[in-house]
Amino acid sequence: MQRLDGWLAEERETFTERTNKLARGVPEAVGPYRATTATLGEKVAAGQLGIEDDPHGARRRFDAASNLHAGAADAGTNVAAERYFALRAATLAGAKQAVPGLARRLSRATEQATLAELDERGSLDIDYYRALAAGAAGDDETVAEATDRLAAETTRLATAGFFETTAREEQRLYGGRVAFLEGLLDGDPTVVARGIEGALAHHDGRDPGAATELPCREATFLATVATAAGLDADLPESDAIMTPLVDATALPDGLSPTQSL
Repeated sequence: MQRLDGWLAEERETFTERTNKLARGVPEAVGPYRATTATLGEKVAAGQLGIEDDPHGARRRFDAASNLHAGAADAGTNVAAERYFALRAATLAGAKQAVPGLARRLSRATEQATLAELDERGSLDIDYYRALAAGAAGDDETVAEATDRLAAETTRLATAGFFETTAREEQRLYGGRVAFLEGLLDGDPTVVARGIEGALAHHDGRDPGAATELPCREATFLATVATAAGLDADLPESDAIMTPLVDATALPDGLSPTQSL
């Protein structure tokens, strides 16, 4: 990743400039500005690990990104997605104390989502978020219900040819999410691993550039959840998984597989 050194330096400088503006209260559209700054911070964090081999710096940057995602959600910007991103970034940061509260806020966001206003991907995402949030609360029934809906809708859209219009392995992403959740429910590490492979396929299938050369945040998040659930026996071997950040202690103690968040 040597050729990305210059890219990382520029992105890190931009991230610092944007966070300084937020500290001064400059942006008018503060919610969207926080959201885009948070995403930039996550990319810089992934670069710090993938390019500079700096897990401590990456964790600090993911922690900052989590706070920015949460702030974007507080401002009403894409609330459910930003709550999920805040939870994922906090997990990658190892911010164990923050995870339960972030999961509860994600659960409330999914409950308040208006399904009629969501497009196909939004509907799929809401059930994925709902299952993860329910798992954090130990609500096995809701996890199973949300997973069943996600599986049925993913199959319906695939049959209708919806995913044929995309070139980013989206069918494997959503199918992988279904497999991951089913693997957690059944305590099956092989199925969990197949789910993570779906996230990796989507990551690798994106347009060429820095994004595909950096590690995959979602796959790393799911690997952490799997590890905390004791279902890490068959995790994929991939440079795209940020292994130094896969830390079960980032998540609450003593949870069963369906309580792995």
